[in-house]
Amino acid sequence: PRQGTMEDLSPDMVMIQEYSLPMLKAALYCFLRGIPCVVCSDLGKNSDWSQFSRRTLMVHRSAAFLTSAVIAHTSAAKTLHSRTTRPVCMIPHSVDITGIPFASKKSQQLPIRILMVAQYIPRKGHDLLAKAIRLLLDRGLSGFEVRLVGTQDPAWLNSIIESEKLNDVIQVLGVLKGEALFEEFEHADFFVLTSRFDTFAVVVHEAAAFGLPLLISKFAESSSLMVQEGINGYVIDPYKTEELADRIEELISQPEKRRLMGNRSRAVAELLCASKLGSELATWLVNFHQRFLRDRRNT
Repeated sequence: PRQGTMEDLSPDMVMIQEYSLPMLKAALYCFLRGIPCVVCSDLGKNSDWSQFSRRTLMVHRSAAFLTSAVIAHTSAAKTLHSRTTRPVCMIPHSVDITGIPFASKKSQQLPIRILMVAQYIPRKGHDLLAKAIRLLLDRGLSGFEVRLVGTQDPAWLNSIIESEKLNDVIQVLGVLKGEALFEEFEHADFFVLTSRFDTFAVVVHEAAAFGLPLLISKFAESSSLMVQEGINGYVIDPYKTEELADRIEELISQPEKRRLMGNRSRAVAELLCASKLGSELATWLVNFHQRFLRDRRNT
């Protein structure tokens, strides 16, 4: 049915999410009719394209020439596959934290809880975390546990835990939602993400909102926006097992540092709250649309 097609809607401006063939058609429609089209994207010219198919790259390059402006969710997305410039609004992925209560953590509970929330897939690097935990145990460190929340089949993860003899330290909790997930964040002492690749990882903002110190992989874009090095956590290279273990041990052994880092994480999360960024984006879109129409009249 034609109901709801572009012709029926007669849009003044169109926003598309990332690049795909349907989105490419929408961008082409706008291009041919002189309608401003804004793309929301995680990806840009300098992204790690080894993680994506050649088809995705070609669609991305094609659409870059057709869109009028970019809402960049990552720093990489600010640089387009295009020889011409486009207006860019940097609005990172975020969550609305206004409903998330915060109380500075006293950090007196035992065992110390290390939380990771990520799909149970190799790309998230659970095996890299397991190696660091094994090293800590070999050093004689105790009094901590690792709690893994996630989706997908955990069979491969369980096999890693079994082979490293970590069953008493690492708990695989599966899918948690709502209050159950909130409780994990509330009772955690710090948050770790050991991804081999993530275009952003918005869960890091959630962890910061609950006032958790952050140990975030340098391969997750959120590390560059959410982590203030040494202030609310550390950016880590998950392949460097000893350095990762050192950072984990540092946070386990220093409750006052965890408290101070957690307070700073909450402050960072508030600065990037979705309600605040949404207001900024709305203002930018209105100004961009007015500028687009003005430029069009002058050409």
